[in-house]
Amino acid sequence: MLEKGFEMNTTPSTPQIPSLSFATVSRGCMFHVLNYSPSMGRGGTTVTIDTLFNNDHTSWCHDVHIRIVIGSKPIPTVIKNIGGLEVPNLWRCSGTVPEFASQKYASTHTVNLSIEAIITRSVVDSVSFGFFTYRGYGKHADFFFV
Repeated sequence: MLEKGFEMNTTPSTPQIPSLSFATVSRGCMFHVLNYSPSMGRGGTTVTIDTLFNNDHTSWCHDVHIRIVIGSKPIPTVIKNIGGLEVPNLWRCSGTVPEFASQKYASTHTVNLSIEAIITRSVVDSVSFGFFTYRGYGKHADFFFV
């Protein structure tokens, strides 16, 4: 039995804005990567990157597309604005990690993570900001019964 009543917080959740204190900045200053996750997993894992994207270059007359690159493999990338009116250039980029076998030049199971700005098949800015480690690649799971 409950003796005291209680209230639940039912306010609608808003996307949590990541800390703006740390950023890896691209050479052209279009990207300020704030954080990413996860840093390890298997092929099929969803990787998420939060970045400030500055597209103030008025000389561009084409749309800029953003893509994630895992190792040597560009992946289809979903982009979502998470800053709303408070931080309108804050974007969450996500994509599916490819299988390790698709990494052409990987000599280890840890590969670079990058993000690129593309205009008509040309990379106009990019930055490598972290690593992804393929966990358990090629290993069989052992089960022990006690």
